[in-house]
Amino acid sequence: LGGFVASIYMRGIDFIQVPTSLLAMADSAVGGKTGIDFEGLKNQLGTIRQPAGVFIFPGFLHSLPLSQLYSGFAEIIKAGLIGDKNLFLKLARLKKLLPVNAEKIIFRAVEIKNDVVKTDPCEKKLRKVLNFGHTIGHALESAMLKKGEPILHGEAVALGMLAESYLSLRTKRITAVEFKKIERVITQWYNPVSNHLFTSENLFELMLRDKKNINQQINFTLLNGIGEAEVNCVVPDTLIVEALKFLWK
Repeated sequence: LGGFVASIYMRGIDFIQVPTSLLAMADSAVGGKTGIDFEGLKNQLGTIRQPAGVFIFPGFLHSLPLSQLYSGFAEIIKAGLIGDKNLFLKLARLKKLLPVNAEKIIFRAVEIKNDVVKTDPCEKKLRKVLNFGHTIGHALESAMLKKGEPILHGEAVALGMLAESYLSLRTKRITAVEFKKIERVITQWYNPVSNHLFTSENLFELMLRDKKNINQQINFTLLNGIGEAEVNCVVPDTLIVEALKFLWK
């Protein structure tokens, strides 16, 4: 919000980011995206404007409840899945999520995102890899918000990553062994949501309004193995419904 206001005030003034949550440290404070939710949809109003600097002090993490650490941790899992298999395997070995072991994994997540953003700052193609888990995740987040039972962004993205990993499996981009590893890590930290709050049709409608879509087709970023992702993937609607049902099997 602060970055968005700075980017439009007097046609844009300089600003710095001092993230105080794990989500912001590992992801959202980096890369220059600013925005606010609009009409129940995530980040529909926004700009891309790089901050003059980002200053990360992991000591702030000691002030957070565990739920906020889990929310940010989802974006670090994403960084490993799309860009660094070794990071993902390191995360898979974690038994507890504590601020004291966060600094190195935050640094690596920022490195991965920086490499992508420097190559494609305005999300023409490569930067879309950072949206892995977000097509379905944002739909879940918006649906829960509309029903008055909001969930944290990272919780929604984690479930989105599970569903989109399922799509990666069903389209033969990852193996069953790789999928089981991903499923084990995500379900270790995140609980499923009940589907009594929405239907697959509701989520479909929300996904169709996603900013990344082209020609009214739902656009996914899917995995090509752990540590590598492919953008602009279109899959049959029947598989999307199947992936959604998998979340609350």
